[in-house]
Amino acid sequence: MPPLDVRHLPAIFDAWRARHAERDVRHAIIDRVVAGQFDVFDPEEEKVEPASPNMIQVALEDTAEAASLVPTVRTLPTKPGQEEKRRAERQERIAAAYMEFNQVDLLIPRSVMDCAAYGFHAWTVTPDFEQRLPLIERRDPRTCYTEDGFHPGDTVRRAFFATVYYFSQLPEEWQRRIHTALVDQGVLVGNNPERHTLDEIRANNHVVVVEWFDDTEYVVAALYEHGNPLGSDTNESVHHLPVELRRFQHNLGVCPVVVGPRITLDGEFRGQFDQVVGMLEAHIRLFSLLLDYADQAVYSDIWVKDLIGELPYGGGAYIELGPNGAIGRVPPAVSGLDVQRDLAALVDGIHLGGRWPKSRPGEIDQSIASAKFLESSVGMLNTAIRTYHQILQRSLARAIRIAFIIDKKFFPGPKRVTGILRNQEFVEEYDPATDIDPDTYVRVDYGLGFGRDPGQSAVLHIQYAQAGLVSDETVQENIDGIRNVALERIRIDRQQFRAMALAKLLQGIETGMIPNRALVEIDRARERGEDLMELFEKYVVEPQEEAAEQALPTGLGGALGGQPLPPGAPEQPVSVPPAPSGVDLLARMSVPAGPGGLLGTQVTA
Repeated sequence: MPPLDVRHLPAIFDAWRARHAERDVRHAIIDRVVAGQFDVFDPEEEKVEPASPNMIQVALEDTAEAASLVPTVRTLPTKPGQEEKRRAERQERIAAAYMEFNQVDLLIPRSVMDCAAYGFHAWTVTPDFEQRLPLIERRDPRTCYTEDGFHPGDTVRRAFFATVYYFSQLPEEWQRRIHTALVDQGVLVGNNPERHTLDEIRANNHVVVVEWFDDTEYVVAALYEHGNPLGSDTNESVHHLPVELRRFQHNLGVCPVVVGPRITLDGEFRGQFDQVVGMLEAHIRLFSLLLDYADQAVYSDIWVKDLIGELPYGGGAYIELGPNGAIGRVPPAVSGLDVQRDLAALVDGIHLGGRWPKSRPGEIDQSIASAKFLESSVGMLNTAIRTYHQILQRSLARAIRIAFIIDKKFFPGPKRVTGILRNQEFVEEYDPATDIDPDTYVRVDYGLGFGRDPGQSAVLHIQYAQAGLVSDETVQENIDGIRNVALERIRIDRQQFRAMALAKLLQGIETGMIPNRALVEIDRARERGEDLMELFEKYVVEPQEEAAEQALPTGLGGALGGQPLPPGAPEQPVSVPPAPSGVDLLARMSVPAGPGGLLGTQVTA
């Protein structure tokens, strides 16, 4: 693709914005709804101040938080061999480090909110030359204008972001470039052009900064709005003067803009709540009229007939009436409609049209809801979350592939990164030139959490583990909040061992094998912070070892035959037979002692 000529940028800017004019109108409506500036008028065409809950804003935030589960990354080698497999495993950790560096846990809920409100989310993947890592940034979809390829399903080929900034926000170098271009183009006139930099340009108050992305370059340009030269009284149309501020040739071969659209019938970017804006408008209007009716019922107007003088107010005031005088209050208007039923129908329509179940904000009509009822009531939201997870899977996979290309192209050389992969912390040293293969297949996986919020995902993993379908380690890898599965498993094992040691200590004290004095010493040692296993070694293990060492020396068999007692076995009293008398010895002199000898050859204890 040839380089962009900034002189053509104003025409591209106007043409692409014209293509997305209807989309921009929908975005503006949602913006006003969320900001509470939605214009609603009563029957007399007077503006109504919103008094009902902003259900669209609440639903947007709740849906984004419910779909905020962070997925895991898997990479598959494209070639056979153990070396390619090890490289793919290393790239999994590198991809997880990218996600940790770019704070994907915060990027995901904001992106889901963009999808629900505006119909798509937009990211850019650019090199961060300070950190020497790819940078994945969320961009405002309201300022994003894209152009896809010719074939259906083609990814973004060209795109630009148009953002309005105050002139004073721009870097001073960019301000000088804009000022120089305005002077050269004759937009600034007068004896002192520098004065126009401070007065006229800043009086213009803003400038449109356009960031252009394609598969070869990144261009930043300012579009300065102007009509006729400053100081002229003619009424000419407003034009955009393009001023190039930065140009960067990346030659990635791919446009580093990632767009994740919602699924729509006509392919237009439509938010999840576009079709219920009218219902929210009607709810605001009807609810405000209901409050006005309540105000009339409580503070109704006073009518007076044949009043003498003026109508006084306040404490101690009295009203003087003439001969035909009368006084009373104006009764409030009587509604012929069931207002409460109408309000409930509008609320039901907002929940149904926005696919946001009533159980999310706690609107459950049944006093006692069964688990099956709750499961069916959140079915719509689970379907919506499933769609957002599908969008995020594709977007993250594409962003990581672009990040691999950027890391390999711009940041060669050894480096060290840290991150968390499947709830396991790691430190990885790698060289992008040798350890990254951009052709490696990248897959983003939600596992059992696909289409569910974090709480539902954790419950499902626990149920599957209890049924024996998955291991406990798999459950720990997918539960949000665990940062190091290996360390957590060590802690669980140590917890069980310490429980066994405590149980044996208590058993020894109850049976009397450990003296009562030891109980006092153990309590004071724990108060000083001594470890439980050290106390177990001191009062259980060491006494047993000493008792085994003090046992009788090697004998003819059993405990006297040199066989050590098993650890923890209580000491058994040793029975020694009495020595035979002299008469018995003389009587047995001629008695064979067994095969190979007589009694005189025996050694007795």
